[in-house]
Amino acid sequence: MNEAIYKEAIGNGCSESMAQILASRKFPATQTDKQFFSRFKSMGDELPEGYMNSVIKCAKRDGYDPCPGDVYLPGLARKTGDPDAFVSRATGARAKIKKHVERCERGPEKDPYALENRVPLREDIVQDFVREKVAEDPGLLERRTIGDVREEVIAKHGPKV
Repeated sequence: MNEAIYKEAIGNGCSESMAQILASRKFPATQTDKQFFSRFKSMGDELPEGYMNSVIKCAKRDGYDPCPGDVYLPGLARKTGDPDAFVSRATGARAKIKKHVERCERGPEKDPYALENRVPLREDIVQDFVREKVAEDPGLLERRTIGDVREEVIAKHGPKV
């Protein structure tokens, strides 16, 4: 850093950081997506296999199919496998994260995963599953009540608590 240029810049009213830039003749690096991603490994390289499989399964259940090169940022996730927590190297990662932060700063929105937003399993679907179970195991109703079988079907196929 050139001390004379630094002192001259300060004397001319420049801020300290601008004076340092002028004296060193180096500008701070801009934060590009490439620089951002240089700090992260791909999902398959960074996460333990069991956890990664769980995250991918949950994301697929919510309609997102992660690419092998995606980066999963759990700090952005509202739940395991949240599609909003996946950042693709092919798209504007920083813009997506900025949008997420702005959404968080606006305050809580209606959570799509909240229990009050979950739709119960329709009765005709429950009855279809019950019929299937009874057809697979004809002696089932001798061992258990129809109500127990119905509750088991709802627990397995209905919204998760």
